[in-house]
Amino acid sequence: MHTSVHEFQSTATEILSSIRPSATFLTIHKYLNNFGELSDYSICFHVDYLHAVKRSHALLEKYQPSLYEVAKRPFSINHLDLAKQELLLSFSQTLSGHNPNYTGKNAYAQVSYDHHQIPGLKYHISQDTIHLWGFIVFKRTILPGTYPTDQRKPLTQAKEYLRKLTPVGKFRQFKLQQHKFHKLVVENFSLSELDFVRKSLNSLREVG
Repeated sequence: MHTSVHEFQSTATEILSSIRPSATFLTIHKYLNNFGELSDYSICFHVDYLHAVKRSHALLEKYQPSLYEVAKRPFSINHLDLAKQELLLSFSQTLSGHNPNYTGKNAYAQVSYDHHQIPGLKYHISQDTIHLWGFIVFKRTILPGTYPTDQRKPLTQAKEYLRKLTPVGKFRQFKLQQHKFHKLVVENFSLSELDFVRKSLNSLREVG
């Protein structure tokens, strides 16, 4: 399958393309989410997502819901049983390379610098933005956000509850654009929002 690749000639992508390809820790300082929450994140970068899916599948297979888990929650044990089966199917489809429920297939392209692809970074085509993908190790909330009342169906909430119990539930995506974060620190480098946004977006070109 052909994967679209976008070349970003920027300070940030140059540095990220040079760090070790194995799992690496980085910190995002003062990240602002869509609900106004401001937080610091410690993230494991370059983590193998499919390995996390495989571990999540194995853990979920052994999971059995309990009455304690549904107390004061909007879902029942039956919802958890059904959520478990649907998540196991979704994980299996992801591992097979074809998950029909995945909607981001045509939304993203791989990011490269000097024709060298950078694991953990994606380019969101319609948003014209670099996204970072990683495994959350630690989060410190600086300012809480304002979240709406959860109006989702009980089964949807049950699936999210179970997903958070697995390694897959610790993966997050971060928009690396202006006014979204203060700085990103990895190894001995400190990168500002300007390193990601202004320089890269001015020299963006598609290479594959």
